[in-house]
Amino acid sequence: MLRLSLANTVVFNRITGFAVDLSANSTLGKIAATPSTGPGDIVDSLGMLFMHGQVSSQMRTAIVNHITTLTDPAQRVRVATYLIVTSSQYKILH
Repeated sequence: MLRLSLANTVVFNRITGFAVDLSANSTLGKIAATPSTGPGDIVDSLGMLFMHGQVSSQMRTAIVNHITTLTDPAQRVRVATYLIVTSSQYKILH
């Protein structure tokens, strides 16, 4: 539970004086800001960033299906990041 709570606090900018950078110059911001970036591209990029490309097809599909419902690109990146860093695969591999 502590890891889930910490991930939620960090990803959704709930720490005073600290913010996840989604500006156009940041790694996550570039993922969110690219107009042609779809949900699959977001998950693939985050999978490379956080899991060295070791995201299973089942996990990828589940995250893509979930973030497809979101229309705000920054929110897509935040939710996908949260789902990746709180996944059991991330905990085991990293």
